[in-house]
Amino acid sequence: MQNKGFLWGREPGVMDRLRQWAFAGGDPVPHAEYYLRAQPSFETSKGKHDWLTRHIFIGIGERRPDGNHIAYSGRGVERPRYYANAHHRDVLDIVSHPMRVESARGLNADIDREGFTLALHDSAVSDWRDPAQIAGVYAPEIAALVQSVTGADEVKVTPHGILRFSEKSGLAGSGNNSHPAHASTLVPQDIC
Repeated sequence: MQNKGFLWGREPGVMDRLRQWAFAGGDPVPHAEYYLRAQPSFETSKGKHDWLTRHIFIGIGERRPDGNHIAYSGRGVERPRYYANAHHRDVLDIVSHPMRVESARGLNADIDREGFTLALHDSAVSDWRDPAQIAGVYAPEIAALVQSVTGADEVKVTPHGILRFSEKSGLAGSGNNSHPAHASTLVPQDIC
């Protein structure tokens, strides 16, 4: 299993406050001020659990005083529906799971021993919403960073995922995002 996490603050300063809360006993940060998603993926041999390899799972995360919780869509609804801007209309079975998250800073992780390492990187990207900057600035930066850390002869950076913005931001490209979307879990990969 590999689990990717996506976390960012909705306003400047939120990430620093989240780090203080998570690792230094700072004040709690309201869930509405940050975006946290988890995307586990699975690798298994043919058989009882190979269905896990044919689906995409996305969980909605929340930091709570008793730890982190990731909520996934359960199996209690035959046809789940999610409305981006009208959650009172959602038809979902959401199941929250506590998840232990620890800071790896200070672990002195080694890519050959733990399979990952932490590397500092100051990006020249000035607008994270600009696809041209992500492709033209960030992707080459990451390729160079991974190459320097691993000693790889060549590094390929895959394109970023779909960037989504709230309607209130004015960046959504849509006047009405309230139509139902497919549930965020258990979507067969061959239709994505």
